[in-house]
Amino acid sequence: MRSLESGRSVGLLSRFPLEFVAWFKLPPFDNALHATIRLDGRRIHIFIVHSAEFIPQVIERYRRRAAEVTRLREEIGPLNEPVVLLCDCNMSDSSEVYTQLQIFLCDSFREAG
Repeated sequence: MRSLESGRSVGLLSRFPLEFVAWFKLPPFDNALHATIRLDGRRIHIFIVHSAEFIPQVIERYRRRAAEVTRLREEIGPLNEPVVLLCDCNMSDSSEVYTQLQIFLCDSFREAG
């Protein structure tokens, strides 16, 4: 686990051995984690992020969220293996950010319940 001065932290505990762990910058907090595990012979990428909180300034909120989605797409887009995104996403399924994430991710909760 890593924590920033802002008090925002992310971490991962796993009963499966972690094959790979790397921190990457995700604005605005620059505190995100990419790890991989192997499950039944398949590598699975796990991304743990803490999204920007709600702020009342609409333009700034959309700017921050667009930067987050762009950065996640850069990290996740090239992967050709299963991906799990774990986050305090601070969004609803009717938000623009959710719509943008659906371009390259599937909502497993929506699919499986």
